[in-house]
Amino acid sequence: MIQQDARVCKHCRRDVPIYRPFAPAEEKGAFERELDVLDHQTPDTGRGDPAEVSKEMIIFAAVIVVAGIIFTFFTWNESDGRSVKYEVRGSAVSASLTYQNQSGGTDQKTANLPWTLVFKGQRGAFVYISAQNQRDYGRLYVAIYVDSQLMQQAESNSPYGIASASGQLP
Repeated sequence: MIQQDARVCKHCRRDVPIYRPFAPAEEKGAFERELDVLDHQTPDTGRGDPAEVSKEMIIFAAVIVVAGIIFTFFTWNESDGRSVKYEVRGSAVSASLTYQNQSGGTDQKTANLPWTLVFKGQRGAFVYISAQNQRDYGRLYVAIYVDSQLMQQAESNSPYGIASASGQLP
C-alpha cells in the first residue's frame, strides 16, 4: 500500500524523506537528512555547485568586457591616427633639429646622426622637420614618412646647411 505522504525523487526515483525545517537538535543525523532532501530537490548537472558556476560566469564576463575595452582602445588609436616618422641622416656628424611634435608643439634639440622619431599624428595635422648641419662639412638628408610612405624629403650639402620638409597629414 502506498503512503499518502510518500515522495519520490524525479531524477533517481528514490524515496525522499519529508523536509522538516525545525528538526529537533538532539536527533542525530537530522542535518544530514535535510541535506539529502535538498540534494534530491536540486538536479545534478555535473557542473558542480551552482554558486561556483555563477562566480565563474561573472569572472568570464568581466574578462570579456575588459578585453573588449582594451581592444577598442588600441584599434581606436590605430585607426584614428597616422604613423609619422621623421628621419635625419647623412654624412654630417650632428645636426640642430627643429620639428613639430605629436601634440602640435615645436621641439628643438641637437642630435647625433642618424636620428629618427616615430609618433601617431591626427589626420589634417601639420608636420615639420628641419635640420641644420653643425659643421662646415657633410651632407644632410631629412624625410617625413606617413604610414611608411615617403611624404616629403630634402637635402643639403652646404657648410652649416639646412634641409627642411613639411606637410599636412592626409
